[in-house]
Amino acid sequence: MKFRYLKHTADYKIRVYGQDYLEVINNSLDALKKFMLPKIKSDSLEVRQKIKVQSFDVPILFVDFLNKVLNYIYAKNIFFIEFEGSIINKPPKIILQGYLKGYSFISLVKEIKAVTYHQCLFVKKNNRYIFEFIIDI
Repeated sequence: MKFRYLKHTADYKIRVYGQDYLEVINNSLDALKKFMLPKIKSDSLEVRQKIKVQSFDVPILFVDFLNKVLNYIYAKNIFFIEFEGSIINKPPKIILQGYLKGYSFISLVKEIKAVTYHQCLFVKKNNRYIFEFIIDI
């Protein structure tokens, strides 16, 4: 299982699983895609977007990353579905850098305003990572 939508009073909470940080990030992008349901243009060519985000801890880094991805989605009208890159631990900072891969889209079934820090969780349990975040719709 890559992710699961959880009940939340006003918004949606998503729990994402992964064997490593990169898998968690890509499964988070997949969760956004399956929630927003973009209609990708049939003749769309792959687009690559450079991205760099840094923070002092992993859950905040991931939330900031997802919010930056949402910003790119709305500003560029491109739905990003995959991240290729690395996470570098340079105390006191953690840096995520690389490229997003995506495609132009025609419409979205649902929109997300933001990924929030509220109730954000990142833990390692039974040799896999769990990342929980709430999306504001």
